[in-house]
Amino acid sequence: CYPTDGVTIENVDGNIEDVGNDVVLVLDDKADGVDVTGDVTIDGNNVTLYGHGPDSSVIGGDLTIEKNNALVRGVRIEGDVVIDKNNPSIVDCVIEGDLTILGNNVSIALCEVWGKLTIEGNNAVLVGNHFASAPEVRGNNAICNANLAFADADGDRHVDDDELGTTVSCATKSK
Repeated sequence: CYPTDGVTIENVDGNIEDVGNDVVLVLDDKADGVDVTGDVTIDGNNVTLYGHGPDSSVIGGDLTIEKNNALVRGVRIEGDVVIDKNNPSIVDCVIEGDLTILGNNVSIALCEVWGKLTIEGNNAVLVGNHFASAPEVRGNNAICNANLAFADADGDRHVDDDELGTTVSCATKSK
């Protein structure tokens, strides 16, 4: 479910440009390839980007969050994700590129990250994710719970249960 009161709801197919405040962007539920071509920049506060799961709702480029209180749910991002502001949440996603967290109070849950994970902001919370590499943590107070490393041994770009490895910690701050 996504918010419906006090917001503008837009069904998206093609490009996303000039996202205002208090907007819900809804991707379709068809597993028919890329839904949003190119890069997406969330440049409004209180924006929800709602997909129907990473196998159905696909962003064909990078995702950049430049404003506060964004919620991204149920999408595959074929490029990198950069979170530059505060209080966003990303849930149920696949990030095929790198994930860079610069903002504070970021929550990431139930996602696969195939690229490098860098945490520079404070108070990041990562729960139930799968990471191809250990995080590089420069921020303070990062919390990790139930995150696992993975290696795509068979090269099929799908994480199977037997490709999951050790617990990933983000409590150690690197210099």
